[in-house]
Amino acid sequence: MIRPSRRFLAPVALAVGLAFAMPSCSSTTPIGVQLDDSVITTKVKSKFAGDPEVAGMNVGVETVEGTVTLTGRVKSETERQEAEKLAKQTDGVRRVVNLLKVGNLDANSNAGGTGTKTYSGQTNPNTH
Repeated sequence: MIRPSRRFLAPVALAVGLAFAMPSCSSTTPIGVQLDDSVITTKVKSKFAGDPEVAGMNVGVETVEGTVTLTGRVKSETERQEAEKLAKQTDGVRRVVNLLKVGNLDANSNAGGTGTKTYSGQTNPNTH
């Protein structure tokens, strides 16, 4: 009778174990790609922090498989374009989806359904 060698059984056991463990992961994206995405996000945020034209704290950055999505609100179209340019110039970025909004909230908008007007994140007490 032929007995399987340990060299054969160890990789098979590992493969079987991973096959059962993988469904519990929250993402189907390979770990290497996830790590690359987090590095890209960090690089883009660092560029924003170092650029005087971009208010990096107001810009959300999310990277999925090399596609960077920018969200948030910036003061001007120039700032919006600069943020997109910096993201596009970052190593590893395949595509940029620029969802940045320009300008402050409209003084007549009902932000959050509270019935009060919102100005740059501040509630105006004179609206009641």
